[in-house]
Formats: sequence, C-alpha cells, structure tokens
Amino acid sequence: MSPTLLFGLSLFGSLVHPPELFQDPVLEAIMQESPFYERIVERSFKQGIEQGIEQGARQTRIESTLNILNERFSNADIKPIRTALEAITDLNRLKTLNLTASIAASFHAFQEELET
Repeated sequence: MSPTLLFGLSLFGSLVHPPELFQDPVLEAIMQESPFYERIVERSFKQGIEQGIEQGARQTRIESTLNILNERFSNADIKPIRTALEAITDLNRLKTLNLTASIAASFHAFQEELET
C-alpha cells in the first residue's frame, strides 16, 4: 500500500473512528514515508517552535515588568498585577507596560496604564 494512500486513510478515517485504531507501529512507519506526512510534521514542528518562542517572550516580559515594579515600588502589592499581565497576549502591549513600569511616577500611575 502506498505511504500517501495509507496516510490519507488514517487522516480521514480518524475523523470517524478513534485515532487509536490507526496507531499501528508498522502502519505508522509506512506512513512516515509519505511526503504529506513529512510536511505536516515539519509544519507542526515549526508552529511548536514559534509558539514556544512567543510564550517565552511573553513570560520574560511579564517577569521583567514584575521585577522592575518590585524594585521601584517595594511596598506595593504586585500579586494582582501578575494576574493582569498574564491575561495579556499582545507582546507589544507587554513591551509598553514594561517600559511604563520603569518610568511611571508611581505604582498607581502604572496601575492606571495597565487598566487602559
């Protein structure tokens, strides 16, 4: 059986049947020879790397912002700030808030910027 045909059967068959039905190691080894299988694996790998990089960048910005706030406003309660920052998915917004944390006149001023 052709690797591409076998891959297509397992792909479309898993829409109707449990995916475990197609998890035979011998069949999977044959499917891996399909160029379509290789493309999907490659694309998934690239997407995983991009998501990991983005998640790492988000986490770095959040931690950096919290460290700045801790240093500048040591008496402030930043726990609610962590929750608010972690809810933000836009990296540019997090970058702006990081800069704001370093130049804000007060903790309250930073909170106001965070809420806008």
